[in-house]
Amino acid sequence: CGEACGAGDTLCGDTCADTDTATEHCGLCGRACSGNLSCLDGVCTVDDCLGQRFQGRDYVHCSEARDWVSARNRCRELGMHLAVVTGDEEAAMLVNLSGGEEHWIGLNDQNSEGTYRWVVTDPEATTGLNNGSLLSSFENWASEEPNNAQFCSGGFLGIGQNCRDEDCIASRADGTWNDFDCEELLAYTCEGE
Repeated sequence: CGEACGAGDTLCGDTCADTDTATEHCGLCGRACSGNLSCLDGVCTVDDCLGQRFQGRDYVHCSEARDWVSARNRCRELGMHLAVVTGDEEAAMLVNLSGGEEHWIGLNDQNSEGTYRWVVTDPEATTGLNNGSLLSSFENWASEEPNNAQFCSGGFLGIGQNCRDEDCIASRADGTWNDFDCEELLAYTCEGE
């Protein structure tokens, strides 16, 4: 390729690459998309999901409805984790990426009721790591949330009912958060390098 590359290509070492689509140089030279991710418009993403690069990180929003654990596992399969929202700008970006669709984020209180933790796969992703999870410092709760309203099914007047807590967090259409039963089926947003 030499010193000059064709229109739309970037010189990466001694190779010309289209950083909008090249999985080995996605968005910039040397940043490869991992696993099943492909490069679209300079963002590592997966088929049938929308991707966006924001503040040096990739975000993938998938409208396929999954429960929280299944969504978390799908993000891990992609070499990512459910989105960790650290501020108002990121919350607004997620509203735009999701098109206002309610979606799972990586916050939960499954281990201890009322103690919310972010689940991440990369301990270097942020500070404050505690047993593989991060205590939540930024909060964006909707009015009257979290309320831990229990979801109950079956039985009659509390007899024989199966009740579950609301331990998993989703971002609403306006970007505020709501706690849900983790088995609720929602869209989800993954985040990664």
